[in-house]
Formats: sequence, C-alpha cells, structure tokens
Amino acid sequence: MVYTQVKSEYINKSNTATNYEFSKIDIPVLLGKNFLGFATAFVGPSFQYILNDDFEFSELTTDDFDKFSVGVQMGFGIELGNLGIDVRWERGLSETEAKFSNGITVDNRTDQIIFGLSLKL
Repeated sequence: MVYTQVKSEYINKSNTATNYEFSKIDIPVLLGKNFLGFATAFVGPSFQYILNDDFEFSELTTDDFDKFSVGVQMGFGIELGNLGIDVRWERGLSETEAKFSNGITVDNRTDQIIFGLSLKL
C-alpha cells in the first residue's frame, strides 16, 4: 500500500492555471521478473482511492467525482544489498471523469512517474 500526495493544475474559466492538491492510497498488485541477479521488471493493476483534496471550481467539488479508480503500473528496479530503487509509470484506466451541466469536464485519471526507495531490515 502506498500513500501519495499529488499536485496538479487545471485551466479555470478566466483561462488561467489553478493548482490543486490531493492525497490518495494506491494498492498496486504487480507481477515481476528478476534478471541479472539484481534487477526486476514488473507490471500490473493499481487500485486507487482519493482520501482528500482541495479541488473547488465555482460551486463544484470533487464530491462529484468517483474517488475509486483502477490503473496500470509498469517499471523496473534494482537491489543493491538492502537498498532498493525503482521507477514506475502509472496510468489511470477507469473512466473517472466528472461532467457538469455548465459544459465543464474534469478528467481525474492519473498519469505519473513514480520513483521509489526501499530498505530491507
């Protein structure tokens, strides 16, 4: 399970960029293959749930969004003794768009690169 904080932006009605942040829980279910004795490649689904956010646009909030989504992650990593380093690409697959009566559509799908650091105890 991974806790993530994301900062993003959208273009508001006055055509200026507005930032917003949200936090989510990711549960990736990845299958991997070890090679060269220290490297791993992996791929699989990732389940996300948005915990909280600060998105507001006029009278709209993210209460109008589906806060659960499914995505896919793929990447590779290396292990150097007890230290692990990996990089992943994640793309949301669920249709998690909010369409509002005033013609605004907000796409809440994730498209991100994730860097990870792990320590075996």
